[in-house]
Amino acid sequence: MKKTIIIGAVMTAIGLFATLIGLASGASTDLVWQNGVKIDKAYHSTNQLKQFKNLTLNTNNYDVTVQTGTRFQVEITGSKLSKPVITQDGDNLTISNKDFDPVNIGFGRVSPKLIITVPTDTQLETIKGNLATSDLTINTLQVKQAQLELDNGSLDAHNLTISDSGRLALNNGDAEIKNSNLSNVSLKMKNGATEFDNNTLTNGSYESSNGSQEFDDVTFKSVVNVKNRNGKIEMDSPITDGYQLSSANGKIQLFDRQTSHQLNENETAANRIVANTRNGKIEIDD
Repeated sequence: MKKTIIIGAVMTAIGLFATLIGLASGASTDLVWQNGVKIDKAYHSTNQLKQFKNLTLNTNNYDVTVQTGTRFQVEITGSKLSKPVITQDGDNLTISNKDFDPVNIGFGRVSPKLIITVPTDTQLETIKGNLATSDLTINTLQVKQAQLELDNGSLDAHNLTISDSGRLALNNGDAEIKNSNLSNVSLKMKNGATEFDNNTLTNGSYESSNGSQEFDDVTFKSVVNVKNRNGKIEMDSPITDGYQLSSANGKIQLFDRQTSHQLNENETAANRIVANTRNGKIEIDD
């Protein structure tokens, strides 16, 4: 009983302290708990950068946007205790921050965001990195090679061109890719849905462990592999010359034809889709 009273008194005191801090600073200051009580303040900055060709992102709890504009710059919105470190060495730009996910015991925390801008018509050599509990948004970007891993975060890409090769891995998040051109890309998804709309896919493989895959108005060049362990593969108005379709435990529909296990059409064509499901349907409509 005595212990409960003491804990209640401590929490009341902390609450009063947080209230005083918030009132004094216009709620731009926050009280957090991570290995003890800490005072955190909102942070915002815009930094103009030198030209770079290689971008590396190692972020935690920061939503990241890569976009085109008039100059090279990075805009940070977050808190001082989780402020990312920006390192530029020649053509290489690296942005990273430490894992910081405290318990909020004061006023609301600012949603951490990073906005990276490159001039229009810039082509990067590489974009790579690991993003944890972070969503990645790409609004128009040309890059030769991409190597990205997202853990507990989603990918939203519009007007993305990967010209040489790419490796994308997502765990517990969705991927939406529109109006993009991807060459020799491997995308592996665990526990999430993928949606492609008005893209051109050349070579590459697109795999999902648990989640649906949807391709609308997509052009498939050369041999593109689509695999799904537990989910549906759905294509609407695909542009290609041949199909090689198989399913261990699911129906297959290719336009007006339906069957189970295997269905082929012009399966030796240079431009073709090779699709396979273990537990799910393959449905292709014109």
